[in-house]
Amino acid sequence: MNTNPVIEINNLTFSRGNRVIFDKLNLSIPAGKITAIMGPSGTGKTT
Repeated sequence: MNTNPVIEINNLTFSRGNRVIFDKLNLSIPAGKITAIMGPSGTGKTT
């Protein structure tokens, strides 16, 4: 089975205006796994 991630993010920092949204985010999504991003409506999940 392939263990390489399909999506990998390392040390992502993102802010909008003076508000920090992500601070040094690390994320690895392996192939074949179900992954969801959840949050209230209007919080930028699609962005």
